[in-house]
Amino acid sequence: MAALKTRHGRWKPLVWLTVQKSDLKGLRNEVKDSVLLRLREFIAPAVKMTILACPP
Repeated sequence: MAALKTRHGRWKPLVWLTVQKSDLKGLRNEVKDSVLLRLREFIAPAVKMTILACPP
């Protein structure tokens, strides 16, 4: 899941991908990459982002 952290400290989901745990084995990085690429489709190129590894 990719989420936006608001000024109030809350997280708002922007993009997520549902994957069966059995299908995730050996593909964890590819799944993360696909979520980040999908997020990039929605964000203007001029917008700067900071990516955190694990939001709460």
